[in-house]
Amino acid sequence: MKIVKNIILSGVILAAGSATIAHAEKVPAVFTGNGLEVAYNSHGLWNDRSVGQGMDFNGIPISYPGNPWQQVSIAYNDSDQFLGNSTYYCWGLQVPVVGYVGGSGFGNIGSTTVWNAGNMRVMKEESWYQNGNIMKIDVVVTNEDHRDVENFIFMHAVDPDQDHPGYDEFRTYNDVMPSGNLVMSSGHHTRLTTSYGVCDQKRQDVGHTRWKTDPDGEFEDQNFAYKDDTMHIRHREKLIKAGETIRFTFVFFVSNGVLSALHDYETAIAKACKPTPRVNVAGSYSYETLEARESEALSIVISEKDFTYALEKEVMLNSIKNLDDAKELGIKIGTPIARDNKVDVIGRDQLAPPASLRY
Repeated sequence: MKIVKNIILSGVILAAGSATIAHAEKVPAVFTGNGLEVAYNSHGLWNDRSVGQGMDFNGIPISYPGNPWQQVSIAYNDSDQFLGNSTYYCWGLQVPVVGYVGGSGFGNIGSTTVWNAGNMRVMKEESWYQNGNIMKIDVVVTNEDHRDVENFIFMHAVDPDQDHPGYDEFRTYNDVMPSGNLVMSSGHHTRLTTSYGVCDQKRQDVGHTRWKTDPDGEFEDQNFAYKDDTMHIRHREKLIKAGETIRFTFVFFVSNGVLSALHDYETAIAKACKPTPRVNVAGSYSYETLEARESEALSIVISEKDFTYALEKEVMLNSIKNLDDAKELGIKIGTPIARDNKVDVIGRDQLAPPASLRY
C-alpha cells in the first residue's frame, strides 16, 4: 500500500488551505451488488445516513439498513477518548474519506481517511478487490506530541444485520474461534458470516459486546449465542514515543458460512495480513522497523482446534431449521428487536457519548 503517496497527498491538500473535502466518495461510486461495497460518510465510517446504506455484500446490507451502525473508538493515556459512529464524532477531522480505484493497497478498490485524536494523527486505509469479500484495514498512527503516549487503543466495530433484508431479523449466531484470532456473526437465514480477523495476535483481540463504545470495554465470546449484538476488534500499543509512527493491520470479510469464514481468514493471513515493507520518508515521517511485527503476523496459522470447531459450528448451523432446533442444541436465544424500535430498545444513551466526552 502506497502509504507515502497518501501522506504526501494529504500534505498537499492541507497546504492548499483545504483541510476538508466537500463530500465523502462512495467506494465504488455506484452500488453494483457485487462483492463488498461501502457507503462512507464524510468521516470515513460505514454509514451514509443520507442514502441509508453502510456496508453491503452482493447487494445485501450487512449493517442495519436505514441507520447503519459502525463504531471507531480511540483512547490513550488511560483517559483521553475519541469516538465516532453514525450520529456523533469526537475527533478532529483532518482529511475526510478519499476513495480510490486502480491498484493502491490490497486490491483495486479503497479509501483513505485521516483523523486528529488529540495529538495523535490516525490514518485509516481500507482496500479490497473489486467483487471481492475480504477487506484489509491498515491504520497508521503518529504521535505528534513532544511527550510519549501510553496505552493507546484503537477499536473498530460493526452491527451485523445480514438477515434483516427479506427476513426482518437482526439477530446473528455470534462466536469466537478457540484461538481467539477470529470473531464471527452468522445469519440464521442467509448463512452469510461476517468476521474480523487479527493480524497481530499479541496486540489485537476480538469479541462481541452489547453496543459498547468504550474502547477498553470487555469483549465476550458468546459461544454461538443468537443475539443482536455488535462485533468488535481492538488493537493496543503500550507505548508510542514522541514523534513515532506505528502501523498495524486487521481484516474484515463476509463469507458463505462458518467454514468459508475460516478459509477466508487463512487467505487473509497469507495475503492481506502481510505488512508493507519498511518505509523511511526523509523529513516528516519515519516508520518503525517492521521485522518483529512481520514475523508475528506471519506466525498466525489456522490451528487444528479452530478447524474442528468451525466444522462443528458449520454442521450445527446447517442443521438448524428453526429456533426450536437451536434451543434443543443448547444455543442461547436473545430477545428479538423490531425494526421500528431497534434504537429505542438498544438505548439512545448507548449510541451517544457521555457528556464528558463531547467536544
